Amino acid sequence: MPESSMEPCVHHWVLGAPGEDDLVRGRCKRCGAARTYPASVEPPGRSAHEEAAAVGAAVALLPDVGQEPVLPARAGA
Repeated sequence: MPESSMEPCVHHWVLGAPGEDDLVRGRCKRCGAARTYPASVEPPGRSAHEEAAAVGAAVALLPDVGQEPVLPARAGA
């Protein structure tokens, strides 16, 4: 617990395992406050190509074994 009830707690979260609802429950070991977190930091269904498009980059996938690499064309090349 914080030394004074007027001071805000600097939380120290202890997290449990993800539940069936894809949430992780946490409890502050100092003040006992409870909070839930998403079990994943990545939104479901977002591909590497969608992620790259969001930041304006290109994605080059590694070829299967035995194939020549195919790289995306570069602008100005």
